[in-house]
Amino acid sequence: ITTITYLDLLKEAGAFAPYETSHWADFDPRFRMGSSANGWTAVVYEIFPHAIAWRTDRIREADAPRTYAQLTDAKWRGRLGTTSHLEDFLNGVLTQVGEDKGMALIKSLAAQHSRLYQSHAALSDALAAGEIDVAWGLIAARPIELISKGAPVAYALSEPQFAEGNTLSIGHDTTRPHAAALFMDVMLSPDVLEASDRWQPGRIFGNTKGKFSIPRERTADLYIFPALPQPRYKSLNRLAEELFVR
Repeated sequence: ITTITYLDLLKEAGAFAPYETSHWADFDPRFRMGSSANGWTAVVYEIFPHAIAWRTDRIREADAPRTYAQLTDAKWRGRLGTTSHLEDFLNGVLTQVGEDKGMALIKSLAAQHSRLYQSHAALSDALAAGEIDVAWGLIAARPIELISKGAPVAYALSEPQFAEGNTLSIGHDTTRPHAAALFMDVMLSPDVLEASDRWQPGRIFGNTKGKFSIPRERTADLYIFPALPQPRYKSLNRLAEELFVR
């Protein structure tokens, strides 16, 4: 299992076997990567759409920010939090909004002095503990979990819509190929994916035979963070350091 952003690196290293799961044809084509003919495969096991979440005991529903542009309002300065791994987000904004408008949005967000947390879990905990009033760039599964536990939290899928995902593959050097294939087939079956969705709602799944809490139809405008070439990642890392960290 690997995040999509590391897929190219592992593919170039020859890490993946060319196995097309028995559910291959049931998956949305956007969730299938490679093929037997290409000599490698990966199936997007789960997608985590990003959300903007806020504390309902401090922010009225009508005032809650639902877009990244709304987060740049001066009233949110010092009240925001996000994760410290911003490279994929920056690439998404520059790709979806455009270089000029995207950079202007990024600089306006950086001026809000968001607190940075090392993971989605830490960011979610900070929101629950009241360290921040608004969390952005947070996977939707986290506020959904907080709400289920009675926390004073609400959320909206971010606009523009961004997401990150994990893929499932068989290693090319496995010594137990039949066991690996069976495991992959079970993991990608609609029954198992539906059970996984019930266990942790807030994710998107690609098996067209299953019924899930977030239907695939809501992914039409979703930008899933792709694998970034090393030079691109390094330039985005410098931008994140200059604008958000220092």
